[in-house]
Amino acid sequence: KKFDPEDLAAFLALLPPRVDGTPIRHAIEVRHASFVDPAFIELLRKHSVAAVLVDSSKHPPIADVTAGFVYIRLQGTSEKEAAGYSAAVLDAWS
Repeated sequence: KKFDPEDLAAFLALLPPRVDGTPIRHAIEVRHASFVDPAFIELLRKHSVAAVLVDSSKHPPIADVTAGFVYIRLQGTSEKEAAGYSAAVLDAWS
């Protein structure tokens, strides 16, 4: 899906801040380069939704902090590493 500011704004406005009285957080992972856009980041910040930072050669990396937490998906694992990533690489990510 390509970035459509109006469509995304309408979706983000529907996200509930609480479920049964419990605060919840939201994160969105995008897979199209059209989301590498300042307007996308602005919308996420307005709604306190995290942009998922994906370690993948297939998807655009978006490292902007847009919420009070950070969500990272490490998808570049190696079968040679017990944890999927070397300790040095995990340290760099952390």
